[in-house]
Amino acid sequence: MALIEGLAVGTFAAIVAAAGTSWGTAYFMRANDSGKNELAARDEQIRLARALHSEVAAFMEIYKSTQLPDTAPNKEDEHKSYRLEQNYAAVYEKNADRIGILNETDIPNIVSLYTYMNALGDALAILSERWDKYAEYVADLEPLEKDEDGNEDEEEAALRNADLTKRFAEVKSAYAAAHIYQDKVFILQKYVLEQLARYGA
Repeated sequence: MALIEGLAVGTFAAIVAAAGTSWGTAYFMRANDSGKNELAARDEQIRLARALHSEVAAFMEIYKSTQLPDTAPNKEDEHKSYRLEQNYAAVYEKNADRIGILNETDIPNIVSLYTYMNALGDALAILSERWDKYAEYVADLEPLEKDEDGNEDEEEAALRNADLTKRFAEVKSAYAAAHIYQDKVFILQKYVLEQLARYGA
């Protein structure tokens, strides 16, 4: 009887030990998988952060060479075009649905920066279009008639100047709007580049 009881106890102990070993192995495997998943997620974060960092840095380097001046243009200034000739948000647009893998506190500034970058591009296109239209209008003007002494009629000259000033006001208003977006981009890009650099970008 004692022998049978001993065998039973031994068998039970073996079953418990086997179960414990099986549970321990499963736990280790789950922990190992969890660690791999965390490393993979971190790697995804780093790769996305690096791509966005490169895109923003490249945009700022290019844009600063053609940025809007601090002073508003005058109608006597040389005609200029400030259009952005290509899409500088391609990486962001391609990965917009993955921005959520970055740290939650970093996302608002990143989204805001690209929103203002797009708004700046639109505003610069409007500014350039209005300046193009103004330049074409000026180029098509007939010279003012002059008297025998070679002087222009003062009243006609004043009316033309007033007309040009009014027309160029549309250019200046477009400049003001674009400059607001430019200021927003300049401010936000500093924070975003710093945030993205923390990922190892």
